[in-house]
Amino acid sequence: MEEASVEQPIKEQCENQPQIKRPQLHETAERGDVEAVKRLLATSSVKINSTTKQGETALLLASWKGHEAVVRLLIEAHASINLKDKDGLTPLYWASFKGHVAIVRLLIQWKADVNACDKKGFSPVLVASQKGHESVVELLIGAGANIHLGTSESGDVPLGIAAHNGHAQTVDRLLQAKANVNCRNKKGISPLYAASQEGHMDIVEILIEAGAKIYLATESGDVPLGIAAERGHLSVVKRLLQANAKVNSQNKAGATPLYLASLKGHVATVRLLIMMKAHVNICNKVFPMIIVKDFVTCTMSRGVIVQCMLPARKATQI
Repeated sequence: MEEASVEQPIKEQCENQPQIKRPQLHETAERGDVEAVKRLLATSSVKINSTTKQGETALLLASWKGHEAVVRLLIEAHASINLKDKDGLTPLYWASFKGHVAIVRLLIQWKADVNACDKKGFSPVLVASQKGHESVVELLIGAGANIHLGTSESGDVPLGIAAHNGHAQTVDRLLQAKANVNCRNKKGISPLYAASQEGHMDIVEILIEAGAKIYLATESGDVPLGIAAERGHLSVVKRLLQANAKVNSQNKAGATPLYLASLKGHVATVRLLIMMKAHVNICNKVFPMIIVKDFVTCTMSRGVIVQCMLPARKATQI
């Protein structure tokens, strides 16, 4: 099965790396020491836009740490709003990543670039969506953030990442802003597929009501019903079937939802699929001579599932 996974932004990867010695302004800004920052700004020797070896400005560090008063001081002292560090991160990106609403609002007021991406293609609205910072997402959308920008490697967009991570309110807000409910990343994974995989029933409901296509398949031919069955998310399986998902759909390997649920030992899901007329005799292309029931028979600790399948198997042989 194709597995939806969320690519990690650069900031997530480097956040806990040890820091080398930095200029005094940077140290005080990161600590949030307002009075010390004021004293330093009053001296002629301080270069407000100087950077560390990583390319970090004092404004960037204060924005990351959530020190609104320091951010305001630096901006009023003409700190450059959109300077990026070596990874392409801006003050707005960091504030959005951390969910610092007041700082995001302040940076936007001072004309921060709401669509400035890091080197991996992560935008402020994307990282805010990933973290579920709905208020930040709201501010960014209001300031003209492009909610369709995807990451460079995987093509993940804000709606897909929010759906994967279970942020229902963020999903709802993105849909209100006309996010494409049927967008797919470079692996063909849709928001509905990602939510179905993770068992986020509330988001599955939101997406279906918004017109999500339940048949959209990944590059491996996997559909939301298949991944939900494989993970044993019974309520999601029920909802997808109610939305007329094909109970006998097959991926490129020939695996059906029933096959996948059986493989993982999800008894309740198997019962439901059989009740909904799932065929137990469909062959898997990987093992063309093995039907679902016979595969399960060969799998240890699956006796209950075999008992579920036998009546259905006999019915198809009459």
